[in-house]
Amino acid sequence: MDPPPAHPPSLSDPQLLWATVALIATLLLGALVFAWLDRWRKRPERDILTPTDQLTAFRASYDRGEISQEEYERIRAKLAPKVRAQVNLPPLPAKTPEPTAGEAPTPNLDEHPAE
Repeated sequence: MDPPPAHPPSLSDPQLLWATVALIATLLLGALVFAWLDRWRKRPERDILTPTDQLTAFRASYDRGEISQEEYERIRAKLAPKVRAQVNLPPLPAKTPEPTAGEAPTPNLDEHPAE
């Protein structure tokens, strides 16, 4: 068994001071790493495209000739409700069916009769 030290360690002992500084620096570095990871975890996703971004990208593809007009129109028809919802616009009203042969067209009350 080792004999007890002749004098107890004092606060001005360089070995104790360096150990304390190293412990405090390690704890601060750990806190900084946790803070950085928390901010990184809560950052907004930049990889997710909004419907408007998707439509813009498809329009650029159409302008470059990579997709046909038919393909672009089909994509636009699928994305249009999502774009309208994104900008808080009401959905488009449903189209009224065209009258078939033999049926009288419904009168349009918005138009004034020709004079």
